[in-house]
Amino acid sequence: MAAKSATLAPELFELDPERDIRNVPGAPGWFELATPDPESAQNVLTKLFGWTFDALDSTEAGTPYFVAKVAGHEVGGVRQPVPGEPDTPRWVTYLTVADVDDVATRAEETGASVVVPPTQLGAAGRMTVVDSSTTGHLYAFEYGRRFA
Repeated sequence: MAAKSATLAPELFELDPERDIRNVPGAPGWFELATPDPESAQNVLTKLFGWTFDALDSTEAGTPYFVAKVAGHEVGGVRQPVPGEPDTPRWVTYLTVADVDDVATRAEETGASVVVPPTQLGAAGRMTVVDSSTTGHLYAFEYGRRFA
């Protein structure tokens, strides 16, 4: 007989700002799916996990971007690959950092290369991508606000 898993009812889900992982530098803070078919991906993720999506204004994002929500809380996004990215679906995990400029500088000091320089992403915050032979591509995100 298979064991039943416990499910937390979405209406009971509340974020504690002292424990919100998006406020903790070094923790995974955002998950993003790059896929050539964002609309179909949203349908699958909704059916599998109950995620909902909000479309961002594409003039701010540059391309269509869909923010994924779990129990009303933003957890990630779905977008098309940008030029130079593989055209196959892939997940990207952004690590929360206090200062993307500092991460880029320290990455270069370790011998890593900055693939995407620190870049502003509207009011959401700033990001950078660094690459090294030991970590591969590492995505870092500095949120524009503290989550409460």
